[in-house]
Amino acid sequence: MKTIIVPTDFSKDALNAAKYALCLSSAMQVDLTLCHAFEVPVNMAMFPVEAWPLTDQKSVLKDTTEGLSSLAKKLSILIESDSTDHTYHPKISYHSEQGSLLHVINSQLKTHAVNLVVMGLHGAGALSRFFMGSESHYVIAKAHYPVILIPKNVVFKPIRKIAFATDLGDKDIRVIHSLAGFAKYFNAEILLFNICENQIDAKQHIKKVNAFLKDIVNKIDYDHIYYHHAEDAEVDKGLKWIANNSEIDLMVMVHHKSNWLAQLFTGSHTQELATEIKIPLMVIPDNTYSVF
Repeated sequence: MKTIIVPTDFSKDALNAAKYALCLSSAMQVDLTLCHAFEVPVNMAMFPVEAWPLTDQKSVLKDTTEGLSSLAKKLSILIESDSTDHTYHPKISYHSEQGSLLHVINSQLKTHAVNLVVMGLHGAGALSRFFMGSESHYVIAKAHYPVILIPKNVVFKPIRKIAFATDLGDKDIRVIHSLAGFAKYFNAEILLFNICENQIDAKQHIKKVNAFLKDIVNKIDYDHIYYHHAEDAEVDKGLKWIANNSEIDLMVMVHHKSNWLAQLFTGSHTQELATEIKIPLMVIPDNTYSVF
């Protein structure tokens, strides 16, 4: 059974992300697994893991497991309170383990077919930390599944419009094919955006766009895919416009290591977007083509 993984630190924002993930899992008819990663205390980090008293490890494991159990019960009550006959009630499991977040998530791969990971954003600047040196950045770099970031106070609503920022590369055709599988759960429109600089050769660009769209028609069996040209000399401004468009329910980006989108992941671009984005952001690691 496919599963949505929800890492949590028991914060308010993490709870909000878990509620969003619950609605996703119900709509997609997949299960939900809550997970928590705890590390060796900083003052013990220079010693082998075995140096951390076993009693302390057991105590932390007990406390976090109880916290996860309580959260699972809250989510179960929420889904059971939905009286709609066709509502799917996902099975909610949980797991706490010592180690890095990536290690704990990957440990779940042994027993679950991970569909995607849903995490909360913790206020201004959090997205910057996510992509630059944090543990979550490492998850994106090494994971083989998409991650959806839920901004503060965002409440789930049916996904009707999905914006995908593309550089019109061949790899994105496969990403859009995968994304179409996700969109089908909601009968959502996929809006393709390409943000280009004002000084580009217009004729060559139109030729490239037409070839890209022709490939989509020939290779992807999904009728609700549309293209929008966004001309802006600064990529980050164009992305902000997309991210804050009131009609868009989910923004999708591929974390390519080297292309025009890489501008977002350097310097102030990420930090500025983090303070303004108001819709969920799905980040797909490079060369990852999920089957939803």
